[in-house]
Amino acid sequence: MTCGATKVYETTISEQDEKLNAVWYAIGTKRELKDMNIVDGKKVLQSGNAVMSYFTKADMRNLTTIETHEKSAKLLTSHPEGSYKLQRDSNKKYVLTIVDAEKFWSRTKYLVIQVR
Repeated sequence: MTCGATKVYETTISEQDEKLNAVWYAIGTKRELKDMNIVDGKKVLQSGNAVMSYFTKADMRNLTTIETHEKSAKLLTSHPEGSYKLQRDSNKKYVLTIVDAEKFWSRTKYLVIQVR
């Protein structure tokens, strides 16, 4: 392979790797999530009008904890039991700890957490 072809190959692999491991999460109040069309009644991400810029993009291999900074939090998206822990920290604020990333993100690449 020539030097130029190697660089193109490496860039392609890197871009594919980033896409495969990309996940998105959003944290908001019921009102915020509704205003961003992320939640519609009891449906999450069912409308094609969700404001995707409200989500934070991350690499699932590096995302192990998400601090909600709130005393009330619940996951609105479906993630397998045992793949995460949603617990209070020393300040009584909820922190999501992902204990098995592959399992956690197996159903969806999106995470929506509702806080109060």
